[in-house]
Amino acid sequence: MKSEYVGLSYGEKVFAQKNMLQSQLEFLSSIESLKAYKKLRSEEFKLKVELKSKIGSLLDDLKRLEKILPNIEYKADVVKKKKNDLEREIAEIRRKLAKLS
Repeated sequence: MKSEYVGLSYGEKVFAQKNMLQSQLEFLSSIESLKAYKKLRSEEFKLKVELKSKIGSLLDDLKRLEKILPNIEYKADVVKKKKNDLEREIAEIRRKLAKLS
């Protein structure tokens, strides 16, 4: 195989060296960014695992608390009756105020 050489002027040589160095700099900064990204992803994964375990323990605590506390049943009818009674009282007071005016 025969080697061939290409002659370059000084300006072309400097231009090529600048481009090569710029490419190397961008490549190294990309690698640096990738390492930072990997570090952040691993930290995120650790935090997600920790959060999941804390949520699990919280759910267990809630289940234990539900077993300890008494079970109370609310009747919706009683709440509606109280609301209707309150509205009726408000209407009655308004009528009395209207009579006085």
